Amino acid sequence: MPYLLRRWWVRKYALPPTSAEYLAYTVEELLVEFFEDYFERHPDQQIRREVHERSGHAYFVTGDPLVDRWERELAEGREPDLDEGLTAEQRAAEDAQLEEGRRSRIEAAGFEGIDERYEP
Repeated sequence: MPYLLRRWWVRKYALPPTSAEYLAYTVEELLVEFFEDYFERHPDQQIRREVHERSGHAYFVTGDPLVDRWERELAEGREPDLDEGLTAEQRAAEDAQLEEGRRSRIEAAGFEGIDERYEP
């Protein structure tokens, strides 16, 4: 089990991590219980869910202006620019990484010289 979750559980229940109660938990169950406790103590940290007034689609409000705008755009049926906010260097590095991945897939599949773009 992850160390921080184990420490949190041991402090909460005052039982050792070798106890049958602790060993009965899955990582997912520990995470759910941890976040239930966390958000109970820190309600201001919860992510709100809202419904877009025109589209009726639900979206999340995180408190991060950029992410919140992306969420609203998705709720409106628009595709957000997920590269917004990246520097030119970050965009170039991302493009190079995508191109390297594309070349590796083509090479691994033995499709050198074949254009993988599909144009109907």
